[in-house]
Amino acid sequence: MPNEIKNAAERKLAFRGYPKVLLDRPQMAAFVGTIAGTWGEIDETLRYIFNVVSYGQPSGNGISVTIDELTDDIYDSVAQFGLKTRLDLVGSVIAHRLSEEHHERYQNISTEIRQRARERNELIHAQWHICDEFPDDLIQFKHSKPFRYTPKELEDRLERAVSTRNKIWDFSIVCSSAPRVRPAR
Repeated sequence: MPNEIKNAAERKLAFRGYPKVLLDRPQMAAFVGTIAGTWGEIDETLRYIFNVVSYGQPSGNGISVTIDELTDDIYDSVAQFGLKTRLDLVGSVIAHRLSEEHHERYQNISTEIRQRARERNELIHAQWHICDEFPDDLIQFKHSKPFRYTPKELEDRLERAVSTRNKIWDFSIVCSSAPRVRPAR
């Protein structure tokens, strides 16, 4: 968790924030960018699961997957309503087409995705600052209080995001060959 910088005014700390401030902290910029990219992989894997569970049929050698334009249109139409809607949509398809065990596993993963989403949003939607007293860190103001993010903090967030990405990716592979409770029409 980021740490609040106590007594910043009394210590006369100067915080600078401007559009390209992340470029002054290249390691931190790389972490933020990689977390954003990892999130893209999570979201595209959710789309894949929706497609494969909606219309894919297991075969002897795995699954025959045709990415149907209709499933892409459906997924895109709910994407504007946010992560909760996408997770609920995928969960609903899994509940109708796969076993209860698959649905429970998905519910656990989706809970973790929601946790990672909060961490991601806190970074991606931030107005960042820097301070000479903390030459490796990024500063974010929350309720007018400065909080510092260290490279270790962002590295830990990245590791959690990658771990979640790996879980949803592994689950997508399981979904590809899972027997369907009810076949697609």
